[in-house]
Amino acid sequence: MKTESHDIKISEWIDEVSLAGCTVKEIKTVQEIHKKNGDLLFALLDANVISPEGTRLPNIVFIRGHACVIVPLIKNKLTGEERFLMVSQRRIGNGQLSLEFPAGMLDNDTKDPAGVAIREL
Repeated sequence: MKTESHDIKISEWIDEVSLAGCTVKEIKTVQEIHKKNGDLLFALLDANVISPEGTRLPNIVFIRGHACVIVPLIKNKLTGEERFLMVSQRRIGNGQLSLEFPAGMLDNDTKDPAGVAIREL
C-alpha cells in the first residue's frame, strides 16, 4: 500500500477492511473536510482494495467514522401511552425539515457511544 499519513478514522477503516481479509493496495485522498479544531469530519477516498477472492472492490469510499443513534421511548405512567422522542431539524440534502432520532458521531473528544448519546440528548 502507498505510504501516507492517515487520520484515525481512515486508519480504522483500513484495519477493518484488512480484518475482513482484503488487501489495501493504494489510497488516494480525493477530499477531506475538517472540523474547526482540525479533526477529520469526512473523507472521500479513491482506494484500490482487493477482496480475499481476488476481485477489486468498488473504489470510492466515504469515511465518516463511527456514530450512534438513540431511540428514546417515552411512556405516560397514567395512560401507558408510548411515544418516541424525535428531533425536527433541517438537512442540507433538500433543505426541508426532517424528523429523526437523536444521533451523533463519535469523535476524538467523545469516543464512547454512551457519551455521544448523553451529548445528543
